[in-house]
Amino acid sequence: MDVQQPFPLLDGIREVMARTKEFSSKQPVTIVAIAGGSGAGKTFISRILQTHLPASIVVSMDSYYRPLAEMPDNNFDTPTALDLSLLSLHLRMLKEEKTIQQPVYDMTISDRVGFAEFHPRSVIILEGMFALHEAIRDVLDMRVFVETQPQVRLQRRMKRDIVERKRTKESVLTQWKELTYPMHQFHVQPQRSCADIIIHNNETTLLQVLEQDAFL
Repeated sequence: MDVQQPFPLLDGIREVMARTKEFSSKQPVTIVAIAGGSGAGKTFISRILQTHLPASIVVSMDSYYRPLAEMPDNNFDTPTALDLSLLSLHLRMLKEEKTIQQPVYDMTISDRVGFAEFHPRSVIILEGMFALHEAIRDVLDMRVFVETQPQVRLQRRMKRDIVERKRTKESVLTQWKELTYPMHQFHVQPQRSCADIIIHNNETTLLQVLEQDAFL
């Protein structure tokens, strides 16, 4: 597949928005997938898109993690850690404008704690490390890969996991060295070749992006 030259962050977001609006003018439900490594900025980009695209909603792949007891080697950084069959089914249902019962996953205890009703919208923004995985690729309308330098991703991962997931700096760093970075090279980075749009996001601070957000 021919892949366009990578876009700077804001230009890439504008391009995704423009193409999404074009898709939405021709079909009732459009699915946009945002893939990239841990700490690449997928969630941040997804939230900006949701803010500026009417009738859009974000689906996080984190909701589809398996319970820790069912996870191979306690490895969150491999596609087998996710229930991709259920995710594929749910994406197809949303594409058909059907309501789904989405899992609710608590990352602090690494387990599902229930299900929540999730209604389809005109634009579904799927975000996650493996959002371009072959198990779900055929249902996607647009495939986006966010590319970020490893040291920037580690800084963001460290801040998120310590604050939001109550982890220690040492545990995050150990996981990064032993699992996250090697798994990125093996599982995440190859998805780049499947992307319709590649976005470079090496900002160490997102303040400038937020200040320019009004110009989107």
